[in-house]
Amino acid sequence: MMKERMKLSLSSEVKKYIQSYMKEYHLSSTGDAISRICQEHEEAQKKEDDSIKKM
Repeated sequence: MMKERMKLSLSSEVKKYIQSYMKEYHLSSTGDAISRICQEHEEAQKKEDDSIKKM
């Protein structure tokens, strides 16, 4: 996977969330944490979409 450098501005609540996520999953990189959070969100969306289609 190719990585790109980005400059982000986050609210303090989001920063705290990412920091606690990093501690919970023993991650040392903020970028890795954000990537993982986004991947989990994408997977959850796919599951929700699949559930709706089954109905």
